[in-house]
Amino acid sequence: MKTFTVSPSVIAVALLAALAASGVATQSTHKKPKTKKPVAVVVHYAQVQKILTVNCVKCHAGEKPRAGIDLQSMAGVMKGGEDGPIVVAGKPADSVLVKAMKGEGARLMPPRGPKMSDADIKMVEGWIKGGAKA
Repeated sequence: MKTFTVSPSVIAVALLAALAASGVATQSTHKKPKTKKPVAVVVHYAQVQKILTVNCVKCHAGEKPRAGIDLQSMAGVMKGGEDGPIVVAGKPADSVLVKAMKGEGARLMPPRGPKMSDADIKMVEGWIKGGAKA
């Protein structure tokens, strides 16, 4: 009987060839990274109130706020004004407050001075989309 000496590298190549033929070697042993879902950003009313204070309460506060819209408190925001509600919880596109900030289908607010920043508008939209909660 003859004895053969086989080097470890030949054994390794033979094993890899056998695994490849069986399909095992082509399967990834690494877990695929999970697809990250967008994280919903929670916007609190306090963040929105800061925006309204800087941009709106000069005209929409006090004993006689313009159009009956008092934006110095959440109760006032949710009450709306002479023409009805200005916030539709969960629906920023249907909310007069957002329409006015964008100048879409409502008078652009604030009427004087710089337009509100897109970041501020997005913050208000996020608050409304999240249900317009305290």
